[in-house]
Amino acid sequence: MKRVKYIVAFAVILILAACTNSDVLDNASNSPSLLTKSDDLEAFEVHLETAGTLSDKLGDKKSTVQKLTVSGPIDADDVNTFRSMPELLVLDIKGVEFIETSKMYHTTSGTGSSHKVEKNKIGEFMFTGAEASCKFISVTIPDNITAIGKGAFFSCPIESISLPDGLKTIGAHAFQETYQLSSVVIPNTVTAIGERAFFSSAIKSANIPEGITSIPAECFYGCVNLSSIVIPESVITIGYDGFSSCYSLESVQLPSHLEKIEGNAFSMCAFKTILLPESLTSIGDNALAYGTLEKIVLPGKLEKLGNQVFRQCALKELTIPSSVTDLGIEIVMDCHEITALFHEGKADLHGPFGSYGENGNLNCLVYLSDPETSTTSELRNIIINGVASSIVLTDKFPFRCPREFKTQKIAYTKSFNEQTAWSPMPGQAGGWAGISLPFTVMNIIHKDGRILTPFNANVEDAKPFWLRKLTGNGFEDVISIESGEPYIIAMPNNKKYAEEYNITGEVIFSAQDVDKGITIPVTSYKNVEGPLFKLNSSYETQRQSSSIYVLNSYDRVDGYNFGGVFVRSLRDTYPFEAYVTDKSISAQAPDMHSIGSGTKTRSTHTVGNKPDIDDM
Repeated sequence: MKRVKYIVAFAVILILAACTNSDVLDNASNSPSLLTKSDDLEAFEVHLETAGTLSDKLGDKKSTVQKLTVSGPIDADDVNTFRSMPELLVLDIKGVEFIETSKMYHTTSGTGSSHKVEKNKIGEFMFTGAEASCKFISVTIPDNITAIGKGAFFSCPIESISLPDGLKTIGAHAFQETYQLSSVVIPNTVTAIGERAFFSSAIKSANIPEGITSIPAECFYGCVNLSSIVIPESVITIGYDGFSSCYSLESVQLPSHLEKIEGNAFSMCAFKTILLPESLTSIGDNALAYGTLEKIVLPGKLEKLGNQVFRQCALKELTIPSSVTDLGIEIVMDCHEITALFHEGKADLHGPFGSYGENGNLNCLVYLSDPETSTTSELRNIIINGVASSIVLTDKFPFRCPREFKTQKIAYTKSFNEQTAWSPMPGQAGGWAGISLPFTVMNIIHKDGRILTPFNANVEDAKPFWLRKLTGNGFEDVISIESGEPYIIAMPNNKKYAEEYNITGEVIFSAQDVDKGITIPVTSYKNVEGPLFKLNSSYETQRQSSSIYVLNSYDRVDGYNFGGVFVRSLRDTYPFEAYVTDKSISAQAPDMHSIGSGTKTRSTHTVGNKPDIDDM
């Protein structure tokens, strides 16, 4: 059912994008509507002394009049008359009085049924499905109207309507799919609005009057032009799908006494943050899902948090307060940027990232306050009262530690496949990768069990690799990877080397201390300055920009081998990938920084069958 509604919402966007004056009238600011040209329309004014006589008064003009003003008493026969006028665009019935009789007006859409005229009410589907697919672009209604019936303007191309003071109710579907209605002022006298009242309309702004106690289901669903909304203090419930699929909704102000946000209420909206009131006790399934939400604070009285409530959002961190006793599943599923989940209560934490724990950030840290909290078996990186038994970090997934903790062991896995020691020609460095880790590495092991160590570390039976850090004199060889420091690293991979020395595939970097634990500090970023540039640590994606240089790991650039040169604005960085920033101002910065420039990373001798520190 959800998928069907999302498809409908997408179809609405296509309709709004494709419409012309020949089908649905364009309401764009730079394209004048027919409403602005109403003075050029064929007009007719008529006053009725007796209800039911409009057709006789119009005579032959019924087929040509485009702008009609009617006053006096009218009944269902008169409604049928103006509904059947093929050219009628502008209707002014401000001066009429609806007369209740046994007569019926007939609709051709909506319910496809007949309705009586009621006093002081715009009747159900009164303007819906009229001649030629309902051409009304403007309707002026009487001041004494107190109710707008169900579907009254459903799918009408009205561009403008003035709702009178004294109006009390707006029925379900009343303005649904009014694709040209860009704004509406709801009088302060309105106390009730029906479901889908403004569903998929074109409104850019809407006021909700004080006195409304709930936003009904799908009331503003699919209002793709709605950019902001202030919900009055009287509202205590926002209904199912209330503002779902409002793709432009960037600002929402919630009332201080709000108690309940039902399922999908704000799914697929554009706001990055939303302030939840302390009174809130329940948030339904998918209520804030599929949006751009980056930050949220859940109130201390919250009791229910629904299934997939934040699915596919941009949250980086979430704290579930101890007050939550009804906690849904998959609450942060597909939230690929979330790095920390704090659970302060005792409610079961089942599959927050998805059924198999893989629909999100695999490096997310899960902080639990209660050791007896039930979790699903696939959940990893669990920290209970500041201590973890094991932390497993996956390459290219973001990592951020917002609160220091200890772990008995920690491991990070990275795959190496690039060829190294390409050529005896000067300047042909290749196969380098940037690396920075949030812990000091104790052991490095290839997936086949071979022990690895940097050149000059002098570990018995270990196979060597290149590891260098940046200094004031350029890159220099080092023998260890320290927490938070940026490095460049390369594993031997050359057809001239004996097979036992070539390292391809997964390499595990780890540390372990069962007795004292390994301290993982709050994440900070370090940059090291060299002669020409700075080398920076990173555990999260840095977006492609003119100030960031990354290794050409997947592209040959100007003859440089893979992993041989740092290139400006080449791509996003990956988590755990060290990257370069220039020391000069942007306008003077070069397009590339070669690893070989001013360092000992240029190979100038013939490669043998065993890797040598000077091969790279």
